[in-house]
Amino acid sequence: MMKKCCCLLLIAVLFAACEPLETGDPPTFTSGVTATAISQSQIALSWTPATDDLLEPEELSYAIWYSKSSETFDVATDEPSVITPEGAHGYALLGLDAGTEYRISVRARDRGNSYSETLSNDPQTKVIATEAANAGAFREELVIDLTRTPEGLAVGVGDNAPRATVALLSGNLVTLQTFDSSDAAETTTDLNFGAAVTEAHFVRNRDNLNYDDLFVLAGGSLVYLPNSGTGFDISDLEQPFTGSATTHSFSTFRGESGVRGVMYQDNAGAYLYEHDGEGAFTQQTAPTLDADERVKLININGDARPDLVFFGPGGVAVALGDDDDFGFDNRDEVDDDFTRITSEHTLYVVDYDGDGDQDICILERDRDGSPETQFHVYTNNEGTFSTRTVTDYGDAQLMDPSFPVLGATDVRSLLFVQETSNTAVLYSSPRDTTLDGIYGGSGQADWVRFIDINGDNFEDLVLLSAASDKLTVLFGRE
Repeated sequence: MMKKCCCLLLIAVLFAACEPLETGDPPTFTSGVTATAISQSQIALSWTPATDDLLEPEELSYAIWYSKSSETFDVATDEPSVITPEGAHGYALLGLDAGTEYRISVRARDRGNSYSETLSNDPQTKVIATEAANAGAFREELVIDLTRTPEGLAVGVGDNAPRATVALLSGNLVTLQTFDSSDAAETTTDLNFGAAVTEAHFVRNRDNLNYDDLFVLAGGSLVYLPNSGTGFDISDLEQPFTGSATTHSFSTFRGESGVRGVMYQDNAGAYLYEHDGEGAFTQQTAPTLDADERVKLININGDARPDLVFFGPGGVAVALGDDDDFGFDNRDEVDDDFTRITSEHTLYVVDYDGDGDQDICILERDRDGSPETQFHVYTNNEGTFSTRTVTDYGDAQLMDPSFPVLGATDVRSLLFVQETSNTAVLYSSPRDTTLDGIYGGSGQADWVRFIDINGDNFEDLVLLSAASDKLTVLFGRE
């Protein structure tokens, strides 16, 4: 009898293993696909997610077929050219021929390998040409194969001002990658910090210089590496800071010509240092924090005094500086209805609208366990903050935000990595959900920045992929 039960159990297990992963209806995909020629070698695609009777939208992938218009494919019989990761809202096709017309079709795909139906007017099929050679906003992308898997990205000006340096974080190393004026990768320099590096910041720190110093979180501590003007030498490393430092806690207060204050925090509290403008730091009395609270050192209202922004379980508050020597008034409540959840919220303070007043922006991801992205914004008008506005990006799974200045004014855009794709997406501000741009790199994207790499006064786009060990650079043309 026991042998019979075991055999029946084995048959049941084998039968279950042979069943398809998903046996419902095919996905419903009614969104039109938007196709944009990014350069002479890249076309970026975006779409509104499909729905399914069994799966959530973030559990659907997308199949992409493409060929030159002079060639043919059949979505009913041919294998897709690309299958995206689950949850993608877009994808970029790279390595295309300049000035060439392509036919592209996209279908939603469930885990049972069922595809959405072709609609009568087929809004998911596009015919579009790449930019002609030497035309478009970007030149042909440069893809660099990395020798180590990257774990982070920073950009700034190292030893070739005004050309920028790209810093790749991996283990104990910060690898500095520079580029020459002809858009070619130039030299790499490895800086070994002797402990795991989790964050790096290029900061225009000392007075009246046109290059940046490095602040690095290594082994849980904040360290300082000054720039000699001809580059970085790890033997110049300084450790003026006490305690430890958590990621996303580093902030600075700028004066007219350089940094005047540095702040960071760990689980024990905050640490505050005054900077003399020449590379020396003196510890000051830091504010007392509540449990799970974050604080940023900024200048709120342009009066040349350092101020503080708090975000924690008690809500959002500010404390204005009462003098130039890092004394602060009592906290003023901004919003006590919006409280910080450690795993979901990251605090940013940035002048996104270019009016000279620092605004409070809070990124919320994976709210209540769902893959959603929101930006909560308090706009600052001479020290008075607006009621919180919420910008909802739905289940787009966006991460690694940065705030580049891309126009002639100081207004900042909002740049994200799309976590489940090889693309970065651009919005005009943290209060806008209209897509301004979508750009692609080689491999699933993890980090992205705009920076002028070659010193030609055009912003270049840097995309870094840990999954494929690739660094992609799109050189700006206009």
